[in-house]
Amino acid sequence: QEAPCPIGSLVRISGDLGDNGMLRNGWHKPEAWGCWSSGPDGALRLWFDAPLRGPHAIEFDMMAPLLNGPVILSVNGEAMVPLAVTDGPNEWLLPTRRTDGQTELDLHLLVALPVRPIDVRDSKDDRILGVGIRSLRIRALSRD
Repeated sequence: QEAPCPIGSLVRISGDLGDNGMLRNGWHKPEAWGCWSSGPDGALRLWFDAPLRGPHAIEFDMMAPLLNGPVILSVNGEAMVPLAVTDGPNEWLLPTRRTDGQTELDLHLLVALPVRPIDVRDSKDDRILGVGIRSLRIRALSRD
């Protein structure tokens, strides 16, 4: 059963929630805290009860890439400006020309420097990690 992504509401990404269909290709198994992308491209699909109208932003609560490389968000095929992701909230303005009238968004988080923790720190984790996400929220912006 697919549930919509409510505008303005926090959507947690964790193993506690089970598979809600949002995480597509490029993710490790969700954990209690959230989920790591498994390489340079983590795909997500968000869908809504009604078409998006006007400007919106998306905020991800993230764990930064281990090598601090930039992250690019692609929205329905259009790449946004690279962001130096920090641990915590990170926000992109969504391109209205790609979102207006849409009931579904195809998102990709593109990580420049995915790496295995075992190669860069004292860790036994040999998975390739891109960026970690704890939650996301889409919010409408005022039209002023």
